[in-house]
Amino acid sequence: MFCLRQSIGFLGALILGGVGLLAQSAPVADPTEEKNLDGAAKPKVVRLEQVEVQADYDVQTRLPFLPDVEGTRINAGKRTSNIDAHYLPEMKDDNWRQLTATTPGLVVPDESTPLPSFAYRGFDPHRLQSFQVLEDGIPIQADMIGYPEAYYLPPTYPMETME
Repeated sequence: MFCLRQSIGFLGALILGGVGLLAQSAPVADPTEEKNLDGAAKPKVVRLEQVEVQADYDVQTRLPFLPDVEGTRINAGKRTSNIDAHYLPEMKDDNWRQLTATTPGLVVPDESTPLPSFAYRGFDPHRLQSFQVLEDGIPIQADMIGYPEAYYLPPTYPMETME
């Protein structure tokens, strides 16, 4: 019966011993080592020169939050979110509850009027008074200072994003 006694070096040698036999050593070849046609081992380590890669950082996806600063708009410290309609399933009608389901804290309460009302957790739940409603960057509230109520909401089918 043979047993392993010692391994020496990277390729090393195995020293085997057994009952009634003398200790023998035999070189061990690395099975993963590549060899040239003449039988010499190829060098395993190749050092390459340092490569520095520079690129502009361009974020394509802005989900689910808006960036802290975008042009002249400062969003930092405000409750902002971004809904991309391309990631939502097809909707047959203007289902605002389904459209805003992925936004945490945004509630669409049931009311008797045909227009949906939005409320954010922690804000006063009166119909869209804490929101700025824009269509293509243009405010659609009737009275921005007195009673900022949105009496009109655009349909959801042509909508690309809702911020």
